[in-house]
Amino acid sequence: MKLTPKEAEFISKSYGIGNILAIKPMSTGKVNNSFDFKTTKGDYIIQIIGDEYTAWRQKRMNLQFRLLNYLKNKNFPYGVPTPLSLIDSKDKCVLKINKKYVRINKKVEGKVIKKFKKKHFKEAVKGLALFHKYSKNFDWGGKDDSFSLDFEVLSKEYEKISEIKPRSEIDKLILKNVPMFHECLHQLKKMDFGKKQTIHTDPNDTNILFKGDKLSGIIDFDSIELSPIAKDIVLASERIKYPYKENNLKKIKLYAHEYRKSNNLSKKEESLMIPLLIWANCGFLIHYYFGLEKTNKRRNERIRHTIKETKMFAKLMGWIK
Repeated sequence: MKLTPKEAEFISKSYGIGNILAIKPMSTGKVNNSFDFKTTKGDYIIQIIGDEYTAWRQKRMNLQFRLLNYLKNKNFPYGVPTPLSLIDSKDKCVLKINKKYVRINKKVEGKVIKKFKKKHFKEAVKGLALFHKYSKNFDWGGKDDSFSLDFEVLSKEYEKISEIKPRSEIDKLILKNVPMFHECLHQLKKMDFGKKQTIHTDPNDTNILFKGDKLSGIIDFDSIELSPIAKDIVLASERIKYPYKENNLKKIKLYAHEYRKSNNLSKKEESLMIPLLIWANCGFLIHYYFGLEKTNKRRNERIRHTIKETKMFAKLMGWIK
């Protein structure tokens, strides 16, 4: 999606951010289109909201804006993409222009680290822990049932696998282990996931920014939800580049150890980590099998590893023998 010169000028005037010096499209963002916007008043990020701007989407966007302003007012120690208000309406952050909906924020300082080292890992975990600490009492303004592990969706995907005709050793291996994954989903459905609070849900290495070796910013709060904080820790252990050659069980223990240095981690939250790793693996296996090309060199390796690891976790939980 593009911005015309007239649209860019209108956006600049609507938010009162000065005269345009340069506009550069950004490559990040699966749903939204973003632009690096340099003006006489500073550097900004313009985001064209990619999803249809329904009433539900508008509600979620307003919730995100409230959270970002909440963090700013609480003096959260890292930069976040706090939205700017329109100059003619301090309560309005989203601008409609030619069937497009846009938001804008001051550019968060920092850059993505491509080669993570131990010090970057520690900073990333600290950032996640402090986000949970600062957002703990954020009020969603009523009941929200956003926490979901998509049990029904995953169950249907495993039913699809059950119906395949085995044409390879990988097909046979997966068919042999489908009952185990069904049992894991069954056990997960019965669990009490306890207290829920605001989590990020997408803690990965492209959403954390560094200045030198220090974490400077956290971005992309589009998918926040009310969930156990253990879900964010498990997702972080999967998505943030990891400097150690450890299996996932050791990784989450290291994450938990580092996390406790900056925020409390209850025994209940820690007890949810292995079940949530099993849940994550249930989804990963579906992605590897249906989402990756059969010619992908690592596809079969990932499938075998996920099955082996899930079996180990399920035995630890006493869900299988």
